[in-house]
Amino acid sequence: METTETFESLVRAEFTPKSTYLNTASNGLLPARTVAALHEAAVLRAEGRPLTSLYEDVE
Repeated sequence: METTETFESLVRAEFTPKSTYLNTASNGLLPARTVAALHEAAVLRAEGRPLTSLYEDVE
């Protein structure tokens, strides 16, 4: 059986609010991949390691 990704399934994988969320122009939910990247950056800084490994993703 082939699994087809839909836009809705991709969005649901990225955004997981824990309560009712009302979209506003000034405040939005962070996608899961952004949360993961911020978490990784915080751990690297807490350990005193450089963030250079994260720059590779941007370039």
